[in-house]
Amino acid sequence: MQRLLDKRHRYNCICLSKHERKSVKYLIKQSTKKMLAHTQDLVYTLKELMPTQYQKDNLEAISYFT
Repeated sequence: MQRLLDKRHRYNCICLSKHERKSVKYLIKQSTKKMLAHTQDLVYTLKELMPTQYQKDNLEAISYFT
């Protein structure tokens, strides 16, 4: 099955002109950059939402007295 997919991919690439292949590569590169930037934003957001060690210690201390 993988071989068949590889052949189709090569066939599709052969049918494209040089300019079209460049356009496809450019679009893939741009979408990859956007996905990475979005992923980085998500990671920073998650990091901000995570409690610090100080907050964890305070919560632990409060639960100790409860």
